[in-house]
Amino acid sequence: IDSAIRSAMCVLVLLTPDARKSEWVDKELATAKIHRKEIIPLLAQGNEQTALPLLLSSTQYLDIRSEKDY
Repeated sequence: IDSAIRSAMCVLVLLTPDARKSEWVDKELATAKIHRKEIIPLLAQGNEQTALPLLLSSTQYLDIRSEKDY
């Protein structure tokens, strides 16, 4: 995963309540930050309080919870 993140142009993260609880998502986001990759958050389920990890709390995200919104 580290190698894939290092070679990526950007990292997409699907924001859900389960993803927020995942230590792997946290590690992947931290790796992306370390390697200065652009992180594109996509809110797929839940809301800002239940799905947005602290690391992305000041980052804008794209709301994809409803197909008509994107």
